[in-house]
Amino acid sequence: MFNILFTAVFGIVGGIFVLISVLMTRDSLRRMRRYTYTRLTPVDGLSGAAGKVVGTVMPPADQPLVRAPVSGADCVAYYLCVEGLRPQVMEDESGRRVKTRVMAWERVFERVVADDLLLADRTGEVAIDMAGAKDLDIQRPDRTTTRDVTVNGEVWRRMEEEFPEFERMPEGKYRVIEKRIQVGDTLLAAGALERDGRRPRLVRREHADTVYEPDTGGHVRGQGGQIRTRDRDNILLTDRTDAEVTKRLRKYVLTSVALGVGAFALGVGCPLIVWLVF
Repeated sequence: MFNILFTAVFGIVGGIFVLISVLMTRDSLRRMRRYTYTRLTPVDGLSGAAGKVVGTVMPPADQPLVRAPVSGADCVAYYLCVEGLRPQVMEDESGRRVKTRVMAWERVFERVVADDLLLADRTGEVAIDMAGAKDLDIQRPDRTTTRDVTVNGEVWRRMEEEFPEFERMPEGKYRVIEKRIQVGDTLLAAGALERDGRRPRLVRREHADTVYEPDTGGHVRGQGGQIRTRDRDNILLTDRTDAEVTKRLRKYVLTSVALGVGAFALGVGCPLIVWLVF
């Protein structure tokens, strides 16, 4: 009886983790293939269904710079993430969800603040539609600020002015992560490419099986474009190199595969050992 119960429990748990790892691997592999299959080109070489370019951030022509609330720096765009120290919740014997004494940081707010961002290389300019950016993968220490904040403190009041959500947050411990993009930064941007009149742009796709091919494959020197997202993928906007991004995506795939192998070993190996020993 014990062997049967033990086998069932580990089989169910292992099966759940295997399913999770399969879904993670499929998503990670799709993102890696999409990125690696997209060729890095200058702005005037953008063509096809997707684009990937490296350029220098230019000052916006018809819009002012934005002020980041934590650092107070003027920038073209910033990413703000707020984490709160919250008690962990678990179910008791009766199935009710109760708070425990275990505290952990939980993300309570996340936002990218920017209008269209302009990148330029020696062949032309391309605009980034920041509505498609969920995060900014910025690694430069002088572009990132992490700070513990208190409700009603100076930084908190500045964030309240920008985001009404902060007025309703309860008292507690919070920390803020701010990433900034400033004029003159060199960034890599990737996303789905379409052509609207003279300007190429990368846009979000509502359906993953829909692929848009532009009528013409070239890009006129000196003209601009827009980069947005494709399918469910957000804009990739980073100060990493192309090789560093590829290595990172491959690491995600290997991690999800390792999780699946470990889950399979847990669900099959442990019951097998119990059957052999007992």
